[in-house]
Amino acid sequence: TVQIAAAGVAVDEELWRIGGVEYQVTAATLLAAGEAELTPGATVAVNSYTGPGGIQIATSIRPSAANRYLYLPAVGR
Repeated sequence: TVQIAAAGVAVDEELWRIGGVEYQVTAATLLAAGEAELTPGATVAVNSYTGPGGIQIATSIRPSAANRYLYLPAVGR
């Protein structure tokens, strides 16, 4: 998970700096808000791939559920 430093509402093709990494966000990037909003300072998870020239192309950006849920392994005897 990373911190989002800048966000736009309408996405054409722009660079977002998330957790110190620049991601190219396009109209094809899935911006999944769900329960939380994608606002500056929100904790998010980013899926991306390395595109031409070494730039990270974001395929999806979604709020991280890490702050809301705690998953513990099941223990049996």
